[in-house]
Amino acid sequence: MNNKENVKKLVDGVGSFIEYWGFRKIHGRVWALIYIADKPLSTPEIVKELGVSKALISGAINELLEHSLINKVGQAKYGGLTYVSCPNPAEVVRDIIRKRELVLFESIQNNLIELDKLNLKESQSLCIKKDSIKKLKILTGYHKKIAQKLCKKNIKSMEDWISFIKKISRFAT
Repeated sequence: MNNKENVKKLVDGVGSFIEYWGFRKIHGRVWALIYIADKPLSTPEIVKELGVSKALISGAINELLEHSLINKVGQAKYGGLTYVSCPNPAEVVRDIIRKRELVLFESIQNNLIELDKLNLKESQSLCIKKDSIKKLKILTGYHKKIAQKLCKKNIKSMEDWISFIKKISRFAT
């Protein structure tokens, strides 16, 4: 595999990861390409590198700008705007976790609390195992705590983010 293919696979992989988070794959691909670039990239350069339509790229760029994941920095010789990535995407990720994941965890926890209150007969009538509800309640609580810790952190750089994730991952080994 040549280096160009490695870059394409990386950009596609980040796109797939971002898609998993509920965004469109193109957002992740555009962001990754801009993030790893050694210079600001223009819309035509992004179109060429990713091999997709200008309309698709323009829409993705506008949404990435709205989320402050990329910034306009100038114009290329031929008139296209140029972009660089946000120096601290952790702030954006933290906001998304705060507005979306923590809300989901809260909702799930509330449902689990209610189901945990059921007596054995009520659980059996719903065909659910009380033990599974208790385990999900514990697991959801821990995930919520991790997300809350991330949201409370004042992460000012990519290095801060890496350091935080490194500390959390030590518990996983």
